[in-house]
Amino acid sequence: MLVVGNIHAWGGSDQPLPKIKGIDFVDFRELATYLSTSHPPDIILSALVGHGFDSVDLACVLQNAGFTGRYRGVASSLPRPEVIRAEVRSRAPDVDFDVLELEILAQVSGSRI
Repeated sequence: MLVVGNIHAWGGSDQPLPKIKGIDFVDFRELATYLSTSHPPDIILSALVGHGFDSVDLACVLQNAGFTGRYRGVASSLPRPEVIRAEVRSRAPDVDFDVLELEILAQVSGSRI
């Protein structure tokens, strides 16, 4: 699994990102290089809107790189997630994209996020 975002802001100098087996973190600006030099992950996660990019931007990078895994944009809740899905899929039709809504995941799992 690959998590894309502003990793420099997430970790900070005094708090490094966690090291979790099977999960890599990469800054959006470094994504194309990561994809060209690393084994492609099965799934990529990012916020729908990140610092300096959004899910359309990320999906286009994945499309151009020939990424064949799944890309999921994460949001707390959305009034019409189908609008986001349609926009991303229209710009990057070869990317397996969907939206993960945290509130729905919490309801399904029976916990609160």
